[in-house]
Amino acid sequence: MASNNPSKGEVAAPTVRKDRDAAIYREMQYYGVFEAFSNGKMPSNKQIDIAMNSALESDSLRTRA
Repeated sequence: MASNNPSKGEVAAPTVRKDRDAAIYREMQYYGVFEAFSNGKMPSNKQIDIAMNSALESDSLRTRA
């Protein structure tokens, strides 16, 4: 059972469902890319463009001030 104040080893309830769902979607995309490469498939130019734009918009690539 999830809790807002979890004890050690207990799972915390997600605070922002939208953020959680976005994180799950992102992880599923990464998994799909990994599986495609593992099966010898390459992305189309459109898929590469979408991936590059997503990476550029990602918080992980922004400069910390």
